[in-house]
Amino acid sequence: MGKLLEEIKQSLEIERDFNKTINILKPLDEEMLREALIWLAIDSQNMSYYFLILQLIQENETWKYHLTASRLLSVSLVSFEGAENIALNHLRRAIELNDDNVELKLELVSFFESPERLVSEEEVKSIIKNYYSFASKDLQERIDNIVKRRNWESNNLL
Repeated sequence: MGKLLEEIKQSLEIERDFNKTINILKPLDEEMLREALIWLAIDSQNMSYYFLILQLIQENETWKYHLTASRLLSVSLVSFEGAENIALNHLRRAIELNDDNVELKLELVSFFESPERLVSEEEVKSIIKNYYSFASKDLQERIDNIVKRRNWESNNLL
């Protein structure tokens, strides 16, 4: 993956050729694309990586591209004003496009833990109550920690 990251970085940051960079990204599977953009944006703090995923969304809107945009903003570019709010909106759009995906719904819980508290306590409790049993073990542990930190009645939620 190192060679791929260097190729993307060279194309975008040095040559400043968005079209070439988009053509490098298009054949990648969603997971590889997400990982590449997140790592490169963390390293450079360059908003151009967000612009790339917006271009891909414009060409072919999918829930996976919106998830990538959400994670890119909430992980790599979170230091930019408004990034977390935009990330939440991308996640909500991903859910609209793939309403059966429980993991996407459970990902909303992480926005409750943000300093801006972008998701209400009521919404988080509803999500936990309805979808906890479908979550991966890792996600269940994160939710358990939130429930404990908030001193919520776990028997009413889990």
